Amino acid sequence: MGLHSYLKRNGRTPSLEIGYLFGIIGAALACTFIVVQQANFIWHDIAKETADSKEALALVQATFRGANRVQGGMDVAFNIFITIAWFLFGLNIVQHPSFGKSIGWVVCLLSLGLLVLNMITFPTPPATAGLFDLGPFLGLGILVNYVRFACILSKKESSNSTI
Repeated sequence: MGLHSYLKRNGRTPSLEIGYLFGIIGAALACTFIVVQQANFIWHDIAKETADSKEALALVQATFRGANRVQGGMDVAFNIFITIAWFLFGLNIVQHPSFGKSIGWVVCLLSLGLLVLNMITFPTPPATAGLFDLGPFLGLGILVNYVRFACILSKKESSNSTI
């Protein structure tokens, strides 16, 4: 929200507003898939302990794999929204005079790459399909953006306090 608020001072663009909305949807989807994922893991651990035969354990494992596909699909939905959000934020970061163009372009490329890889390998995650997972690198790019944003705000705050 803070980054959106700061970027819109440079001009309220449709891409910024859509990116903001997609980021909110992505965050809600992340919360949903993480809760479903953890519920599946807890159920699986309990069910494995109570399985009293090889057949029962095989049924527990098969049921878990099926249920786990649901959270995997939710994870892809999260990736769709969050990568589009950060692609659009990246476009606006490129246009903002306080940020470097390279920071914005790197986030755009990582977002687009992650989205494409997710769509190519759907419903299997890229890393499981034998491709490269750009998710951690996008996360690092987002962190770099927030550190840069914090530096911008800190510099702005210190210049305001000396006046």
